[in-house]
Amino acid sequence: MLQLPSLGQDFAILREDKCLYVDKTKFLYEIVKKKGCYFLSRPRRFGKSLFLGALYELLSGNRSLFEGLWIGSSGYDFKKYPIVRLNMVGSCDSAEVLKKTIIGKLKNSAFKSGIDNFWIDTPDGVLEELVNKLNRQTGERVAVLIDEYDAPILAMIGNKEQALANRGVLQSFYSALKSLVDQGMISYVFVTGVTKFAKTSIFSVFNNLYDLTLNPGFNAVCGFTLEEFESYFQEYLPIVLDHNKANGFMPADATLADLKNEILGYYDGYSWNGEERLLNSFSLIQMLSEKEFQSYWFSTGTPTFLLDFLKRDGGKFDLPDKAEMTRDELDAADVENLKLIPIMFQTGYLTIDKRLGPRAYLLRRPNTEVSEALSRNILGYLLGQGQESITRLRERIGNALENHDSGELSDCFHQILTWTSHVEHRAVEGNYLGLLGSVLKAMHFTALFQLNESEGVMDFMVTLGKKAAFIFEFKYEKFDSDPKSDRTQEEMDADRLGLLSRALERAKRQIAFRKYDEKYQYEYGTVKKVAVAIVGKTDVAVEIY
Repeated sequence: MLQLPSLGQDFAILREDKCLYVDKTKFLYEIVKKKGCYFLSRPRRFGKSLFLGALYELLSGNRSLFEGLWIGSSGYDFKKYPIVRLNMVGSCDSAEVLKKTIIGKLKNSAFKSGIDNFWIDTPDGVLEELVNKLNRQTGERVAVLIDEYDAPILAMIGNKEQALANRGVLQSFYSALKSLVDQGMISYVFVTGVTKFAKTSIFSVFNNLYDLTLNPGFNAVCGFTLEEFESYFQEYLPIVLDHNKANGFMPADATLADLKNEILGYYDGYSWNGEERLLNSFSLIQMLSEKEFQSYWFSTGTPTFLLDFLKRDGGKFDLPDKAEMTRDELDAADVENLKLIPIMFQTGYLTIDKRLGPRAYLLRRPNTEVSEALSRNILGYLLGQGQESITRLRERIGNALENHDSGELSDCFHQILTWTSHVEHRAVEGNYLGLLGSVLKAMHFTALFQLNESEGVMDFMVTLGKKAAFIFEFKYEKFDSDPKSDRTQEEMDADRLGLLSRALERAKRQIAFRKYDEKYQYEYGTVKKVAVAIVGKTDVAVEIY
């Protein structure tokens, strides 16, 4: 049984240490047999760097590392090319710092080729000088490999001004790269990233760039297919099964087939062509190493980037389970006008379920790991509470609904609004509806939003299986708490109670007038109406009837 690879292990070390490697060299061959400029987008921790490392060794002519792999017996000549290899992750909290970071990486790459003197000290200048020197030194055109090209933008996505400044640095750098390609100095360019930013010069000036991201033939370039899972990993499963049974994580009579189904449900489901499904390679290998089901991919890089974007987008935390998108909408992002769905797709929180046409796709959450971990982390970020407090609140809400306890549900909603009082949004009815509904949905209540009925639009409905349905109607009243007011505390409390009562009656009248509940009387065992009144920031009154 081969040793499983460890976190961040480079291709050369992995092969030298005789670790398990799922052979992706057919994809390498497709790239090297045709010189050109390539781009591949995949989520973080999805195998891009490992693939780029393999490409580096291939173009370096290191034949011995590929013995026993597909390309080793393909007839490929293993010609050696001069290479500039960069990973753009690094310090970037100002434009000047980013420039120094890129220059340092370029000089480090140059040092490996015996080049250490440069006349120009700018990123584009050092790049041009390095490529020219490599070209003269070897007589060969240069290969340029860039990993995580967009990292300096993503790292600052919560700071729009700095993200734009970093984009400006990258524009100059990638424009210089394009110029070297046009001059015939470069044979291969291979760039990886998470997000396809439209104005970084890679996409705006590289008119001959081959984007492999949604190319059907490159769907499995990263991640593991079901066939690869069954071919490479079966001998590890009995050990994992025994561990989970011994610790009570799976029933004593669980079989290998049961374990396989659990693994596929938790880590499978990614697709970039809408047909072939892929397991998350990082999570699968970590799970087989630690022998337990955890959110490995999610926890190694908490969705800070996504959460920063959501915060910048005005605190909208209702993340969709499904969405329809065109190819053009998925293809590119703009720092100045980021869109939620393309960002969720490019970062791995949505994947392609199926194609709806030549340039249209249905997206969905890929698997259990993403759905559960995303909801859990969104809640923790939004509510500012630990998992234990959130779990306890979810139980209280569930009990309040099952027991039709208006007072308890009111207290729970008040707690949510208190915990989320830091979220900035306009004090309007729709925002409070969205906030509370999003929390319920993230807590894994079945919550359906803004249902279109023949007589109007229902705010939302929560169901408990087929056992019960709860029709919610929200009404909001603004409360004037001006500290300069000459009203006493008793008078303000009375005003607040009066506003709550008025809003509650408005909600009940709306439900009665629209007759929202009639449609569901025969579908669910019990249908209850829930009027919700909100006054000010945190005062709530609920009536279940």
